Amino acid sequence: MDCGDTYLVEFQDKFKEMYQIVGNKHWNIFYADSLPKKFKKKGIIIFIKFRNPRKNEIGPCTSMGPAYPHIIITYVKRE
Repeated sequence: MDCGDTYLVEFQDKFKEMYQIVGNKHWNIFYADSLPKKFKKKGIIIFIKFRNPRKNEIGPCTSMGPAYPHIIITYVKRE
């Protein structure tokens, strides 16, 4: 309800590289902060570059369901 327009992305490959960046092997779904609106569509395949958020980049976001870690999208391209 208070997470703004944050969207979820699910990784389908490149798990080793993704885990090296996020430092955690327990997730493959993330809140995709800074994902451009034109890519916020269910079921599309995109290629992204991302990084971990800095402390000041994530605001409060309560959850009424599952919660996921955040990543900051730095580049995105549609398949």
